[in-house]
Amino acid sequence: MEVMKKTLILLIFAGLLCSYNISFADIYKYVDKDGVLHLTANPSDPNTKYVLIMKEKRIIKEKSITKEEKKAKQKKAEQSKKDRIANLKKKHPDWLKKL
Repeated sequence: MEVMKKTLILLIFAGLLCSYNISFADIYKYVDKDGVLHLTANPSDPNTKYVLIMKEKRIIKEKSITKEEKKAKQKKAEQSKKDRIANLKKKHPDWLKKL
């Protein structure tokens, strides 16, 4: 009986964990004809003037990259920096003399 309770609790917990859903909501306000202020996340009435009062911040998770990809990205950035400096030296050699 004890094993069944633990199994049931585990299944319930797993079900809740799997059903976790992140929602994003922008908050709008409007004042009806009686002067009552309403807040909503779903502006559904096309005849009502809604005002956006809070915009939900969306976070986009970047895909994970391998160590090799990270090193390649860093190497590319370093090379790009070197190329920009070399290009500036060619275009403006007199700038370096002033420093």
